[in-house]
Amino acid sequence: MPQNSPPTTAKGFVQLLSVIHLVFFGIVLAFAVFAFFFSENVGLELEEVNGFFIIGIPVLLIGSIVLGNFLFKKILAQAHDKIALKEKLQIYQISTFIRYVLVEGPALFALMALILTGNLVYLLLASICLVYLYYLKPGKEKIKQDLQLSGEALRKFTNDSEKL
Repeated sequence: MPQNSPPTTAKGFVQLLSVIHLVFFGIVLAFAVFAFFFSENVGLELEEVNGFFIIGIPVLLIGSIVLGNFLFKKILAQAHDKIALKEKLQIYQISTFIRYVLVEGPALFALMALILTGNLVYLLLASICLVYLYYLKPGKEKIKQDLQLSGEALRKFTNDSEKL
């Protein structure tokens, strides 16, 4: 039985991270479409917003983004101590996954509020999460910059055909 092994080239790593990102983005987008079409009495009502949702969701959204960035940098700092590129990329993958989860959570919560209340303010808040999640899209340059690759690690990472 074949085992799922991690990508062995930088190109494979970036592709895997892109697929993970696309899944998180797609889940939020699909749920937003679902929430919009299956909510009753959809409208934009700024006067009649539920106090808990209208305060809690933006606080959760901002808190999650700040916490996600903090954890991303904190976990990524561990990668700077590693010598092997493969170890650095594994740490990067974990920190990126945590960051995506912390953006996706408030978006899904906002969409649940849309379903419960029908107020489009929550779709707007979920859209902010979606835009930010799109901004976090992985790329080779972004990974090089985040990991501060240099020397041998940089050479290995930029060579698409070299095994990690």
